[in-house]
Amino acid sequence: YYLNEKAGYRDDTIIGKKSETDYFNVCNAGDQTVKVLAWIGQFVKIFEEMTGEPLEFKDWTLETTMFAVQGPKYKTVLDNLGVPDTGRWQMAEAEVEGCRCLFTGTGYTGENGFEVVIFDSDLANPEKGIKVWNAILEAGKEVDIALCGLGARDALRIEAGLPLYGEDIHEGVNPVETGYDFKMFCKHDKEPFYFGKEALLKAKNEGVKIKHVGIKLLDKGIPRADYEILNMAGEKVGYMVNGVRSPVIGNIGIGMGYIDIKYSEPETEVLVQIRKKQVKAKIVNLPFYDTTKWGWKREQ
Repeated sequence: YYLNEKAGYRDDTIIGKKSETDYFNVCNAGDQTVKVLAWIGQFVKIFEEMTGEPLEFKDWTLETTMFAVQGPKYKTVLDNLGVPDTGRWQMAEAEVEGCRCLFTGTGYTGENGFEVVIFDSDLANPEKGIKVWNAILEAGKEVDIALCGLGARDALRIEAGLPLYGEDIHEGVNPVETGYDFKMFCKHDKEPFYFGKEALLKAKNEGVKIKHVGIKLLDKGIPRADYEILNMAGEKVGYMVNGVRSPVIGNIGIGMGYIDIKYSEPETEVLVQIRKKQVKAKIVNLPFYDTTKWGWKREQ
């Protein structure tokens, strides 16, 4: 994550290491590019002033096309494309139909799969992107590959408990409040410098008043963004940031939201105000599903 000075989220990102001096950064969405580039520009200036070394960066956004292929049978697609499996969180360059591509073992559905960036493909000259798209569809026929819209993708990432920038995470909340702090990858107090360090450590030491949680309805209904979360006495204690009817766990309404820290423990019962009706719900751990049956950790 890119943090601001108050430890809020500037954006979420994936940074791949191509070599000791070459890194490839994919930010959350195209509309974030301007903000992220402005921030990187500030960082480059600070880096060069501190080290005396040049640091170059290039915006590839408008010169590339990007697709995601997700699901437990993704390896068949790669095999049929003649592309080796990079493995989860790894990256490698390869050619498909004569087109230069970058394959990464990433995605935002909670499933295994890959994302592919096609170079020299833009709105004015989309031919290479179209060639790779058609090659992917042909390579996936054997496993009944299907197109997936944004609504389906959003349902998958909610079921997996993955945050969306602008909903679950934004400039006004910090990693202690969200729980998305990636502490397994870095020791926040040991890193010599990062934006927001002082504010993040203060939040960790002093505690926070709200917490990002999973909400599972116990009665019929679908929670939506901005619906109020109430305690059992009917007092507002939080708000939803998203919601969906989950096909994976029996067409039950689920979603994520922010709630007073006092009510954030799993199994705590609450109410969600859905229009004029108060619907029973409970706080649950994320992801919402059994990871031995669903998602990238599944056993079968």
